[in-house]
Amino acid sequence: MRKLTALLLALLLLGAAACAEEELPAVEETFALTAEEAPEASEEALCPEEAVEGIEAAVPEELPIAVEAAAENAGSGTCGENLRWTLDADGLLTISGTGPMEDYNCSPYWGNESELNRACPWGMNITAVVVEEGVTSIGSYAFCDSNLDSITLPATLTRIGESAFASSTLSSITIGEGLETIASNAFEQCMRLTAIELPEGLTAIGSSAFRNCVNLAEAAIPATVAAIGEGAFYGCRSLSAIVIPDGITEIGRETFYSAGSLTTITLPDSLVSVSGYAFTYCTRLSEVYYQGSRASWQQVAIGWDNDPLKTAKVIYGLETGGIAGQPVDTNAARLTWARAWSADGYQLFRAEQEDGAFTWIKNCTTAVVNNYSLNPGADYWYRVRPYRDRADGSRLYGEYSDTVRVHIPGRIESFTVTGKDTNCAFLRWDSVAGCTGYQVFRTVAGSGEYTWVKNATTAQVANYCLQPGTTYYYKIRAYVDLPDGKRAYGPYSDGVKFSVQPQTVLLKLAGGDRRITLSWSPAAQASGYQVFCAEAGTGGTYTWRRNVPAGQLAVTIGALKANTDYWFIVRSYVDLPDGGRYWGQYSEPKHAWTRK
Repeated sequence: MRKLTALLLALLLLGAAACAEEELPAVEETFALTAEEAPEASEEALCPEEAVEGIEAAVPEELPIAVEAAAENAGSGTCGENLRWTLDADGLLTISGTGPMEDYNCSPYWGNESELNRACPWGMNITAVVVEEGVTSIGSYAFCDSNLDSITLPATLTRIGESAFASSTLSSITIGEGLETIASNAFEQCMRLTAIELPEGLTAIGSSAFRNCVNLAEAAIPATVAAIGEGAFYGCRSLSAIVIPDGITEIGRETFYSAGSLTTITLPDSLVSVSGYAFTYCTRLSEVYYQGSRASWQQVAIGWDNDPLKTAKVIYGLETGGIAGQPVDTNAARLTWARAWSADGYQLFRAEQEDGAFTWIKNCTTAVVNNYSLNPGADYWYRVRPYRDRADGSRLYGEYSDTVRVHIPGRIESFTVTGKDTNCAFLRWDSVAGCTGYQVFRTVAGSGEYTWVKNATTAQVANYCLQPGTTYYYKIRAYVDLPDGKRAYGPYSDGVKFSVQPQTVLLKLAGGDRRITLSWSPAAQASGYQVFCAEAGTGGTYTWRRNVPAGQLAVTIGALKANTDYWFIVRSYVDLPDGGRYWGQYSEPKHAWTRK
């Protein structure tokens, strides 16, 4: 503006050189001086031809316009009780000293300075600014409407004043760690500003502080901020995500009005109300991350014309979702749940009956925990709730999760072992509720350590390839397959002894009148014996004649032919719990003659 004024004045004076004598009064009227300013001025002194020529020569040769502008830029002065400003001919402004800068109340662009309308003394023709250490504040309107591109503020700075950078061409700013306050409208309409990093320690953001910063895409609000003014981010249409720090109780009127790119926002559980129009025209807002619980969100008062906030999906910071549980040992359960994103920890509760009272078990900071000292074969019910620790020492609790039942594999009872064949043992036990399968272990008497034999999915199994005359011991335990591919095992059963005895009986015969008497040695574990007979000369085919109970070791077979040679064999058998039988070996054949 000042350059343009100087140029117009020069052109006007050059044009006066061509004025005719009759035009001189008009020039005199335009540039008339008061008596105080030129008491001896006369009409003749105002427009002689040689005087006009002198002015014409002075403008282009002695005072070029560019030099005049540079001279106007240069200067210095005070801008605070202990601050000084210096502006060089290149437009570099330096603020030095200690303490706060003066506040101004208008832009140099507005002009008309007066006691009521006072702009900063360095004007608008600054290209760069250096604010030295020791300066504690940027005065109101200090750099508004300036062509400033970037600036670095010292660590000693605690305040940025009202409209300090408003409507400037600022595109980059580095703020020292001491900043505490950003006053209202401080960065309003800084349209080239795309990102700003606000330091920890900042406590207040004034109203309309970033109003209509249309290209501002990144603005992380520090956790120390306790107040955000109305309209602070009004019209920040490039802002896509924002986190409101804990402790903020209210989002003021028009705070995010027309922030059209805003898709996610994180809100603290300290929030009490959202004023009208705070989220008007935030048409892309789809997710709200609320640090509290579902119940506390329902208590937040949401004002008029905040439909985008009301229709967005709310993700609660103190909601765990489902909980899962599984046994991991003979006396332990592992509980896992979905992590609550804003939780500082969790409380675990347990009940020992489905409709029983829950009691607190422990606190933990992870979303997985083991619970020990449980009883094999017992059922337990668990639930969890998250919590957040507040700065004042209080604790905010979330909702309880769903309940999950965990069954600890029990100990196998009623375990029996019987023979099934001459080299096989048949194992049978009571099934264990909730298990996936069973492991069978065996050791030979005197060898000590049990070794795994096989797995079974039912409560019975046969173990073959045993050695006759050998004593074995068996143990069994149940297991549960877990989702992570591992297994949880129940306790071992008692050991059960099983001896594989020779199953062959020793047979003796005695002939008589048309009858033969048989006797034999006992077979261990036998439930009874079978007797087979073959008549000599008939091809040696044995046919069953009768069964004999276990306690009877002799039998007489009568109604035979006289004077005939008969052959006999005997085998023992064992009745099994499932209704089957296991058979011993046949004895060696014996024969005897009948009489008459």
